[in-house]
Amino acid sequence: MNILFPIVLAVLLTALAGCTSTQSVAPLDVAIESSHVPLEEEVWAIGQADSLHAALLAKGMVSHNKDADRLFSSVKHRLLSDQPKIAEHIRIYLLRSPEANAAALPNGVIYINAGLFPILENEDQLAAIIGHEIAHIVGRHSLRAVITQKNTFIGAHVADLMTGGLGLAYIPALASLSSFSRDQEQQADVEALVWLQEAGYRPEAAVEVFENFKTVPGAEHNEGSIYSSHPSQDKRIENLEQQLPAAEPVPSAGPAPSPEFLKVRITQSEAVVRMHLRDHRYILAETDLDRIEVFIPAQSRIQYYRGEVYFGRAQHPGDATREAHWIETGNSNFAAANFALMEDIKEQNLELAILHYTRAASEAPRQADAMKRLGEVYLYQGDSERAIYWLEHYLSMQPGTGDARYAQSLLDKARKQT
Repeated sequence: MNILFPIVLAVLLTALAGCTSTQSVAPLDVAIESSHVPLEEEVWAIGQADSLHAALLAKGMVSHNKDADRLFSSVKHRLLSDQPKIAEHIRIYLLRSPEANAAALPNGVIYINAGLFPILENEDQLAAIIGHEIAHIVGRHSLRAVITQKNTFIGAHVADLMTGGLGLAYIPALASLSSFSRDQEQQADVEALVWLQEAGYRPEAAVEVFENFKTVPGAEHNEGSIYSSHPSQDKRIENLEQQLPAAEPVPSAGPAPSPEFLKVRITQSEAVVRMHLRDHRYILAETDLDRIEVFIPAQSRIQYYRGEVYFGRAQHPGDATREAHWIETGNSNFAAANFALMEDIKEQNLELAILHYTRAASEAPRQADAMKRLGEVYLYQGDSERAIYWLEHYLSMQPGTGDARYAQSLLDKARKQT
């Protein structure tokens, strides 16, 4: 970590006090040539984006998933088949974030959040997202926005990320470097439609993405979301439908997902559910489970995750209440009455957790973790005999697991209570 970064940043901000019109910003096809001499503001904005990317890499936020990398590269080159230099300039990365979002930065980097995969149904819809972000980069929208705003808090957000911890610290930094105007969003929407059609993707997929996004609980409250701000989702859908080329009617379900897309969707959707559970976002986890259960081969995994949702609600009623209130109002504060209600249904949540864990455990040993969880739930309820039964079964099937010591400690505790 460079401890001089905030000082250097202050010097840069002072040096950039002079105003430069965005009309001076060169088109991307000119800017990527080696002979191009960039503006000072351009150098600064790209430097901030590079610093953000370096920080995200250092903190493990950027996923090195070979299947996702190949999928993104394939879609990018298909969309930009006649613009190889621009395709080479643009780099697409998978971001380990459960938010359904994407972002395009001034340095040609595009982030596709893992949180998009539960709501994307096929490669065409992914291409619509990537095409939209490519349009922002080709139009140099984020660079123009940074120069126009001369936004001094951009560097501060990046500095916070570089000097701070993990969590959601990346969101304000990313949002400040990928903020677009109403006109820029509409331009990107329309240009993406053209690229989709020319590449052989269905332009209707762009509309489907917006329709899917409207079903994400609380999406409108996510800071920096590409589909939560202006213009409204309904207005953008209306604009896109007016721009759609005349074509044969397409089945509402769309095409079947390609094997390459489906493989990434399965792994990333499960990862997103785990992230939601880690963050105690139980409604979001349950919503994504409802989406993905139709294409996850191992249904026992779905049952296990549903058990985690209900056990989590029973263990963390305050967090469950905050999430529900945030989805409804955008405010994470909650009334004591709401918390009392969550406490009242704790036993109901525990019984539902037992139901789903038991279903998952029926496929043991593949779902041996469900046995351990059953032991934990019964111990939590004070039912030592059932806790002992399930913990002994778990340890007999998983004697060498990394958490065998933890499971043994639970078993010893249950035995002392009998």
